[in-house]
Amino acid sequence: MEKELKADKFKTAVMMALEGRRQEEQDIYPREYVERDVEGLVRSVNAEKGGETAMLEVVLRRSDAHLREVMRGYQGRTGENFARVALGRSGDLVGEVLAHILNGAINRPARDALLLHHAIRDISSTKSASSKTSSDKDKPDEIRYELLISRVIRLHWDRAHMARVKRDYEGKYGKSVEAELEGCLRGDFGEFMGEIVSA
Repeated sequence: MEKELKADKFKTAVMMALEGRRQEEQDIYPREYVERDVEGLVRSVNAEKGGETAMLEVVLRRSDAHLREVMRGYQGRTGENFARVALGRSGDLVGEVLAHILNGAINRPARDALLLHHAIRDISSTKSASSKTSSDKDKPDEIRYELLISRVIRLHWDRAHMARVKRDYEGKYGKSVEAELEGCLRGDFGEFMGEIVSA
């Protein structure tokens, strides 16, 4: 991975995440850690140049519970939403990484329902715009299916989280995940994916 990505802040983010040094959810750091992280984020956002690496250090290394406290502290101190500020400050892939992690800390089921919805809609819109059969999919179609598979399988490993995502999905989009999958996938593959979601 290190050799395949060009040297930039996105690579830094990926490599930090792969190190696996994130705070465990059950580990509770003292209050001064939260205050120190808030101070570091304020400095990073206000820096004329750079600051992204320091933001990544906090966001990639802290637990969701700790990040929620940090975001509350940041908002209390600055009056601004840190997730929005970070995305605006780092409008490239680094901003997307920060927003993805922070959105998961705020409401993981809602974030994952949205990601699943995008993957399903991407396949549905591609199928309706094209008359290709599943045997003559091109590379972009394969990537769309791989994305859907990876999102469903990731959710499958945490059944309680899957149930929360499915509730959020149906509440937001008015259809069950199963019905949406049935509408865009056919045959054995569609049946298999439906079984994974229903299990």
